[in-house]
Amino acid sequence: MQGGWVKLLAVSSKKRAALTPGIPTVAEATGIADFDFTLWVGFFAPRGVPADIAAQLNTAINRIIVEPDIKKKLEATGSSIEALSIPKFDAFVRTDIARYRAIIEQANLKAE
Repeated sequence: MQGGWVKLLAVSSKKRAALTPGIPTVAEATGIADFDFTLWVGFFAPRGVPADIAAQLNTAINRIIVEPDIKKKLEATGSSIEALSIPKFDAFVRTDIARYRAIIEQANLKAE
């Protein structure tokens, strides 16, 4: 894109990307109001990890990802950084699973 070889038509996230604020979202470009498809990264621990250990890991990871140098490097790749508590991350994941489950069921998709 920066070299002029590719023209971005839209970004798939709900909000415009910080690196390309002039590029509309798919929702803006097409009128599909609820279009929101983003990739995300999270850290998961095995089932049964003691709550205090999970909390320590969550605190340490969140501290690292918001360090100015780390955050700047991640945002330079187009990433949006958000440090979430364990309950907020759990709710986010469950909501995303439910959203994609509904899409799969509505489309009557089956694993082969």
